[in-house]
Amino acid sequence: METEKRNLSTSSLEESAPKRERREDEEPPAWARSLISDVANINNTTNALLISVNDLKHELTKVKGDVEAMDVRLTRLELKDEARDEEVAVLKRENKELRAANDKLTDDSLRDSLSIHNIPRTGVRESWDETKRVLAKFLSENSTETEAMWAGKISRAHRGNKPGATVMHVLFKDWEYAQQVKDLFRKKQGKIGAVFVLDKFSINTQERRNKAQERRDIERKKVPFSKLYIKYPAVLMCQRPGEKGYNAIATF
Repeated sequence: METEKRNLSTSSLEESAPKRERREDEEPPAWARSLISDVANINNTTNALLISVNDLKHELTKVKGDVEAMDVRLTRLELKDEARDEEVAVLKRENKELRAANDKLTDDSLRDSLSIHNIPRTGVRESWDETKRVLAKFLSENSTETEAMWAGKISRAHRGNKPGATVMHVLFKDWEYAQQVKDLFRKKQGKIGAVFVLDKFSINTQERRNKAQERRDIERKKVPFSKLYIKYPAVLMCQRPGEKGYNAIATF
């Protein structure tokens, strides 16, 4: 009974409450308008983002194409550089070989020439004939041959260009005569009094030998009583105390 009463009572109330329907021309509530506006803004933002993404994809595709084209160009340039480097290396090698051959020819052509240092001058000015006579006399005094014999072996001799220079630049008639003079000095451990003799070489070979001579002086101080000489063209040979024979210790 009580249940029926409640049901009747509720039903009566629902029937008595009039239902309100929204008219089409009625403005939506404020919260609905705000929601609609937010959704519209989100849609607009999303569309803008999609456009930006598409533009970015297009730009990335273009950049990727540019990078690939650049890679192709770099590869071609690298190949060209490698070919050019190889060509340069070949040219350098050939140039080095030609220089060495030229130096060797020059050195061989100077085998009959020597520079002899510290033979006193006869005066401030000295003619070539006087220089030749002074040298022939010096060589005669330090050998078993006569002055006339030595004069016949000398093609020409003259002093250095500097005023008062004592160095003689000598051309012999044969390289064997120049070798004979070097042998005279070698028997005297390289010097006859203050006089010493030097071979004449091309500029490049002489520069290399100068470096070898500098190293020779250093080695003599480091290991006293060592025997050192410079082998052609610029190899420093050394025989230290207790060693048998000479060993190459530096090449210049």
